[in-house]
Amino acid sequence: MPDSKQCSTCEYYGAATSVTNSSFKALNGLVVALALIIPVSVLNMSCGKRGIVARVNGDVIYEGEFEAELLRKAGEQVLRELITERLIRREAEREGITVSRSEVDAELKRLIKEGEAKEGDKERLSELREKIELNLLLKKLCMNAPEAMPSTHEIISYYERHRDEFVIPERVRLRCIVLEDLTSALSVYEAAKRSKDNFAKLASELSVDEATKGKGGDMGVLIVRNLSAKLRSVVDKLGVGDVSEPFELDGRWWIVRLEEHMPAQQQSIDDVRRMIAQMLREQKAQALQPVYIRRLWEKADVKVYVPGLLGKSFEKSIVK
Repeated sequence: MPDSKQCSTCEYYGAATSVTNSSFKALNGLVVALALIIPVSVLNMSCGKRGIVARVNGDVIYEGEFEAELLRKAGEQVLRELITERLIRREAEREGITVSRSEVDAELKRLIKEGEAKEGDKERLSELREKIELNLLLKKLCMNAPEAMPSTHEIISYYERHRDEFVIPERVRLRCIVLEDLTSALSVYEAAKRSKDNFAKLASELSVDEATKGKGGDMGVLIVRNLSAKLRSVVDKLGVGDVSEPFELDGRWWIVRLEEHMPAQQQSIDDVRRMIAQMLREQKAQALQPVYIRRLWEKADVKVYVPGLLGKSFEKSIVK
């Protein structure tokens, strides 16, 4: 560490920042370049010419002035991010909080699926994985904070304001027999009417619908409002155990049997209490992140040894 003769030492206790979640997205090219150059600049703050970076119509841009300009324009931002990263990791270590590789993989997969990241760029993905890990550490730290815990009143209040969101919709379980022509459909319909218990057997033997044939025509549990208009109009007329007359749908002839009908059901507060609590906790933790980071800065002992990295906005963020 440099001594007082080699650098100007600024000791700040309780530095606060307004860094938000966006601070931890992958750095752009300028910041990456600066991150690589800063160590050299810290060790050698001389603005000597050194090597040539570029020539512009004969004019030379040297390493010294290039690095100085990078420090001036982006040094404070990078320093903030580096300090904040150290604070988050140390606090997570202190609280015994970790992030597994599978958690990072899952988040990276989500970002790729949503178009926020691209596969193939190994260097970029490696850097992004580090940022994801840091974000997840911060999220877990905030989730553990007392302020993130929703109260009973908040949970009940949310439930009362969003009761419509906690209704299990009307559902039915159907079996079907699908045939290519009306003549065949009428023949199978008569057989199904004579013995309704044979519907599954008839579906397995005669249906041309490969998706359901192997399951005795079982279409599974379906939400009524999601059925096609034609199928719903047929199902609405059936009682449990009834077999429909043949009807045309998508160029084929269908016969359906209503196996089970489940009316819409309002979930109670007890049914959804945990789900609401978790959702509110995540929302509160997300909102808490900039405040949490500021608290980490406030109780930290931050020493900065390079005066060129201290912009006015950095100095103003110090809590006296």
